[in-house]
Parts: sequence; structure tokens; C-alpha cells
Amino acid sequence: MVQIFTAITAIAALTPLASAALCTRDREWCGSHLQLMDSTYANKIYGALLAYGFPTTDDYRNNTLFSCTNSNGGIAVWTYCGDGADTCYVDNRYGDSCPS
Repeated sequence: MVQIFTAITAIAALTPLASAALCTRDREWCGSHLQLMDSTYANKIYGALLAYGFPTTDDYRNNTLFSCTNSNGGIAVWTYCGDGADTCYVDNRYGDSCPS
């Protein structure tokens, strides 16, 4: 029983570190990609859009490129990639982009 408790405690302790590592400083990510990586980004995306005066519609939440500002998963609006489906390109683990 103690071994199970120890294992659960260790996993719980590592979870915030894994979550924070998803958003790497100096990289840009689509809102849709951030939300797929970690569901806690939904609230951060909403807050960042409001702070920068952008609408909070699905298009803006999914097709805005966000810049990671710190190792704790902080984000800021980088740019809005445009209306419509898939206007923000999910590239790879090194960051996303808007169409050229």
C-alpha cells in the first residue's frame, strides 16, 4: 500500500513540470495546438486574448499564434493568423506558424 501511495505522489509531483515544459520560451504555438497539448491552456488563451483586446471566438482561440513568455506556461498574443479553418499551421514540437 505504501508503494502505491509513493508512486502516485511521485507522478503527481512531476505533472506540473511536464505541463510547464510544453510551452517553450521563445517559441510560438497555435491556440488549437496549445489546447491539444494541455487543457489548462484554454483559460490562459481566453485571458491573453482579452488582455490584448482580441475577440474570444473559436476562430481567435484556435487561429491565434501565441508566444510562450516563461517556463511556467505563460503566453502572450503574437498574431492572429486569419479567419477560417486551419489558418494557423501546427508544424512540430519546435513551434507553429501562420501561412506565409
